[in-house]
Amino acid sequence: RRQPRIGPFPTEAECTSELARLLAAGPPVNEILDSYMDHLDCADRTRDNYAGALRYVRDLAGENRAQHVTSDDIDFITNYLLTCGKKDGAGLAKRTVDLGICLLRAAYEFAVFQQRLSRRTIPVRPDTGVLPL
Repeated sequence: RRQPRIGPFPTEAECTSELARLLAAGPPVNEILDSYMDHLDCADRTRDNYAGALRYVRDLAGENRAQHVTSDDIDFITNYLLTCGKKDGAGLAKRTVDLGICLLRAAYEFAVFQQRLSRRTIPVRPDTGVLPL
């Protein structure tokens, strides 16, 4: 008896190579954040403030491929930073965490606008339904 053929790939090797290609596709989160920060037109103090807030996000998600960051990852980052984000184990201020996540969302929106990402994988703010920019 023959097993029914499931999927678009004729062999398992082709399937795994395509999966590896898809997982490696797209820029990392750090690259998207760098591009966003380079295109900002703001004062130096504001840029330093933004870079400080993004430092924590970069530590947790910077090496991940941007297309694979989900809302669960954003929830994890938020909860981790609020509870034990500092080096001494204390949590960060809510303002710092909110600013970092807001800037991450704005960087994703900018990357979609530049067509560096095919779609925005992190959701809009649930309390307002709009993107924080």
